[in-house]
Amino acid sequence: MKLLLYIFILFASFIYVKSECCAAYTIRYSLKEGHTKCDEHIPGGEEKTAVDNDGVVNDIFSKLDRRRPRCWIAVCYDGRNHPGSYCGHMSCDIFGCSCGGGCINGEGEHPQDPYQNFMDLYGNYVKKARLLSTWENFLP
Repeated sequence: MKLLLYIFILFASFIYVKSECCAAYTIRYSLKEGHTKCDEHIPGGEEKTAVDNDGVVNDIFSKLDRRRPRCWIAVCYDGRNHPGSYCGHMSCDIFGCSCGGGCINGEGEHPQDPYQNFMDLYGNYVKKARLLSTWENFLP
């Protein structure tokens, strides 16, 4: 019975423990005319194609705009790509929480808006962009 009480107290205390998590946000973007490489002006940009094994383009985004690459980037609140999986100033735990020094925030009017900060930094090179929801990060 005593063990059950200890387990209950342990789990009940987890309700009150809250830590800040510093996840990266994924932005999908297409480039303006004259730009052909995702990382030419945007450090950390990656080209991801939606081409299956037969060489067939299998998504509507790539079908509509085949001349330009489909680019993706993982950004922090400041709109920039940073090395590592999470956006803490120092190391984080395996869940991206409890990062030393807190999360990397943007400056100016939108300190915690990764999309707006990305567009402020790289809007001259980007034709269109959108912030992906969490489940979309796992799509091909």
